[in-house]
Order: sequence, then structure tokens, then C-alpha cells
Amino acid sequence: MAMNLGISSYCLSKKLYTKEWTLFDIMDWAKA
Repeated sequence: MAMNLGISSYCLSKKLYTKEWTLFDIMDWAKA
């Protein structure tokens, strides 16, 4: 769980930086 959260945080920061968002990312974020 913690490891997965760390990966998610890394991906989130990367997406925020690159402005790369997809519907799947938003759905996954809303679910989490």
C-alpha cells in the first residue's frame, strides 16, 4: 500500500509537471 502510494505520488508529480493527463488517470485518482 505504502509502496503503491509512493509510486502514485511520483506519477502524479510527473503528470503535474508534464501536464499529461488522461481520462484513466483522472478516474484512477478519483477512485483512490
